[in-house]
Amino acid sequence: QKLATACLLAARAAAETAGAPARQALHRAESAARDSLAAMPTSHALYGSCQVILVNAQLDRARLGEPVDLPATARTARDCACNPVAHIGARIRAARVWGMASAWAGRDAEALEGYAYAVGLLPRIAPRSLARADQEARLLVSEGLASDAAALAIGRGEVDRALALLEQGRGVLLAQGVENRTDVSRLQALAPDLAAEFERIRDRLDGPPGPSPAPDLTPGGPGVAFRGAHEAAAVAEERLALARRWDELLAEIRVLPGLEGFLRPPSVPELTAAATGGPVVVVNVSPYRCDALVVTAGAGIDVVPLPRLTLDDTVARAAEFVEGVGTAYGENGVDDAVAMMRTLSGTLAWLWDTVAAPVLEHLGLDAVPGDGGPVGSVAGAGDGLPRLWWCPTGRLSFLPLHAAGRGAADSGTWVVDRAVSSYTPTLRALVRARDGLAAGPSARPGPLVVALAETPGAAPLAGVAREVEVIAELFPERRLLSGPDATVAAVGRALEDHPWVHFSCHGVSEPLNPSRSGLILYDGRLTASDAATRRPRNPQLAVVSACSTAQGGTTLSDEAVQLVSSLQLAGYPHVIGTLWPVADRLATHLTEEFYRALSEDIARGRPIDPAMALHLTVRSLRDRYARAPHLWAAHIHTGP
Repeated sequence: QKLATACLLAARAAAETAGAPARQALHRAESAARDSLAAMPTSHALYGSCQVILVNAQLDRARLGEPVDLPATARTARDCACNPVAHIGARIRAARVWGMASAWAGRDAEALEGYAYAVGLLPRIAPRSLARADQEARLLVSEGLASDAAALAIGRGEVDRALALLEQGRGVLLAQGVENRTDVSRLQALAPDLAAEFERIRDRLDGPPGPSPAPDLTPGGPGVAFRGAHEAAAVAEERLALARRWDELLAEIRVLPGLEGFLRPPSVPELTAAATGGPVVVVNVSPYRCDALVVTAGAGIDVVPLPRLTLDDTVARAAEFVEGVGTAYGENGVDDAVAMMRTLSGTLAWLWDTVAAPVLEHLGLDAVPGDGGPVGSVAGAGDGLPRLWWCPTGRLSFLPLHAAGRGAADSGTWVVDRAVSSYTPTLRALVRARDGLAAGPSARPGPLVVALAETPGAAPLAGVAREVEVIAELFPERRLLSGPDATVAAVGRALEDHPWVHFSCHGVSEPLNPSRSGLILYDGRLTASDAATRRPRNPQLAVVSACSTAQGGTTLSDEAVQLVSSLQLAGYPHVIGTLWPVADRLATHLTEEFYRALSEDIARGRPIDPAMALHLTVRSLRDRYARAPHLWAAHIHTGP
């Protein structure tokens, strides 16, 4: 097996420079894998891993143009995927090859079966018994699986199944978090003991792994390393036992009257309920095909083909956009900044042509309201514009679909002139956020304001003082945590008592380790994973005036691991965040206009409308800085 693995890795390295060495290495890998399989029983723990090496070598040979019996490759991959003895990671990789080899052989039904089987295995690779970091490491195998499965389902006309696969295979950890926040009031009424045990296990699994009790040993002395290993093993054993009891509890709860569906994945009709406030557009990007699934209340799911959108272009554009923002701010000089602004504007035009324009035309939003053209049948909001939710997949989530457009600011060929945009990582998350909305007019709150104009080791933020001043003027009952008082522990405690929270500080994004992304407080970092475990009472709104707080990880782009989604998991229905670093002065201006709009809602006895408040401010900035998208398009609203 080691020889086969080495040959496969060597082949993939050689493929980047020369065809012949790659082919030779692939043949050696295939031969070594066959020898290994012949020498071990099918029940051997490594049998599945050797099968994965074999089928990947065959698939790579086919990719290089060599003749390969693709149906036979698919059969071998299917055998491995369905082998309960094989490691779950090997089974998922094999199922992907099963789907891919079948698709290349023109057997679309079998291809869909393989990809769907892989998606069905994903929750098992990241069980609750694992710590969050281990779950994320294992889910690296999931990249693009759900989108490929959905693309094949769309191609076969199975649109409902496509949406279900996307919901099942994307946001696996997010779904666990949503389940952990489920309402247990009916369970408490029917079986209070089960409810108490459920909440205890949920809170233990949801929190960080804690150390087991250990003897007090002298630091550095003999036995310290043993103690560390012992503690790690004890923690792992405890989490495994808790996860097993969790599964048993679910079985016991689901036999109670009215709780048959407790924590089961939502059905497609339940998912389409996410579109009660307006259409939700799930943009699926796959090498097989790209489409928008337009979910509307009452009308179901429509497919809008996007033939001009490709996976390769999306990956390239997203990388260029994220890396180019710093250049547009002038880090390499004026000439480079001007050139990059043209490039970023070109990406907005590309988003308009490939995604936004076809979707808006399908919805009947193909003219600006008031210009005599149709505005569609979607209910209007605020200034007459309809609401629209974007749910991008993969690397498309790094790009500002709400800001797509081309031409002059008054041309009408911009999304911000046709609809009020919001985002959601999954439909399930939007349903939950909508369930968390308070009914009736909003009372004037006393927000928690976490403000750090100066942070040890970081550049000062001149606009923080003005943000604090504005919020104090509009909401006199606000509570301020600033300077040395704004510690991670103090902020965590204060979140429990405030339905609104405003962060004005530095943010940090770690694309390769997204759970470590977060906010820089006085004594450390409030990470995305830490924020998700908070449980504020009656949460309503979180505003994060910091850099890149809605930017996920490049290695887990479909898991929505970032601060904005974490705050939604904590319970905030409405969250305002940013897709990239923002200019301090403009962020302060946006904050001021945003809160003035919300204050006006409250003064008029209306429920707050954060999406509209942000939209009006962003559109105003667009009118001033249309050719500099890095200045106006970073802020997004996530929620209902």
